Parts: sequence; C-alpha cells; structure tokens
Amino acid sequence: ETITKFVEKEFNVEVEDVLVRPLGHALSIQVHIFLDRSMTLDKVNDIVNKMQDAVGKKFEAEETLIIPDPR
Repeated sequence: ETITKFVEKEFNVEVEDVLVRPLGHALSIQVHIFLDRSMTLDKVNDIVNKMQDAVGKKFEAEETLIIPDPR
C-alpha cells in the first residue's frame, strides 16, 4: 500500500504530494494534504498529529511531516 493510498483511505483527505527521502538508515516522509479552509486550527492540528503518528508507524519513518494546505 502506498503512502498516498493509506492517507487518503484512513483520513479521508486528498493528498497533493508525497516526498520520501533517506535519512541515514531510515526514512523522512513529507505528505502535503488539502484540508477545508474553514476548519479550526485545533481540528487541523488534531488531524496532522494523528496522521504523523499513523504514517510514521505504518511506514517505519524516522521523521514524518504533514503539511496542510487550504482548499
């Protein structure tokens, strides 16, 4: 399962881009997602934190960064 498919399926968001880079013997993953611009900052923060944890665990990343963009 790809990172894009996992994120879109588990979190019901649209993924704009995914960047995966080696970080020593581990991975660094960046996921750019679109979120509704009317969401509160608290809601965005909650989604981003849950997504970072889930992606990091599923794909065994040393560093996971979720970047939300308004839609």
